[in-house]
Amino acid sequence: MARRVLPAASVLLWAATAAAPSLAQTPRSPGTILITTAVRQDGTRYLFEIPQERADKLPAWDQRSTPEPPLSISAAKKAGEAWLLSRSTDVKTFEMASLFLVPFNPGNAPGGSCRPASCWFYRLVFDPVISNRRLNGGGDFTVVVLLDGSIVEPRVDDGPAPAQTTAGSSTSAAQPASPAAGAGPIRIGGGLPPPRQTKRVNPVYPPDAQGARIQGVVIIEATIGIDGKVQATKILRSIPELDRAAIDAVTQWEYTPTLVNGVPVAVIMTVTVNFSLQ
Repeated sequence: MARRVLPAASVLLWAATAAAPSLAQTPRSPGTILITTAVRQDGTRYLFEIPQERADKLPAWDQRSTPEPPLSISAAKKAGEAWLLSRSTDVKTFEMASLFLVPFNPGNAPGGSCRPASCWFYRLVFDPVISNRRLNGGGDFTVVVLLDGSIVEPRVDDGPAPAQTTAGSSTSAAQPASPAAGAGPIRIGGGLPPPRQTKRVNPVYPPDAQGARIQGVVIIEATIGIDGKVQATKILRSIPELDRAAIDAVTQWEYTPTLVNGVPVAVIMTVTVNFSLQ
């Protein structure tokens, strides 16, 4: 059955139920506010957090006295789509699948000017469009946009965040901080553009998959080392019969080293491998 996608005006819900559940049981980084979470295809979660001081500077909004939020739906959609495009080298088009305008969870809401009743955020989910095919994005392509127009950079829920990592970076125009010694890979996006690819190896189509006429797009999260070579991969959208061939190809790709303030750093970005019988 074809997936039904409603227009933006139809999917905007003024309800806290859109926020991910079990926030109270989710560990957060010290000094941060956990806004929401998103479950990725591989079962891990994205945590969307911001520092207390950033929350205190957000514009307050009382929908009873002011019908329109400080940031419009179209502006939030545009900001979210631009952020996703900055993180991906292969996906050139995204379609919005859902959009919610949600108040902060009362148990996690900050003080200051951004009170529980007046602090809101947009939660958007996009579907990537590859080779004219719309794929299910889900948690892997969830974006959180605050009412000041800034994006909340997610972190993967794999334990306590590194001390040098700032939960929820500033706007997409912000520049990446200098890498700290021993810091992990930096996610492409915001002020950090994707590296230029210098070597691309096409996948070998598995004969069994070809005979069964299995085709589609495998989406992979790739970690690029300081030498520009692929160090690690993780499947974000799986086609089981094609995953191994996709990974074998991606691990041979090479890029120009990414520099932050003149220092080479490892980066994480989303890549796609297309298998077509045509």
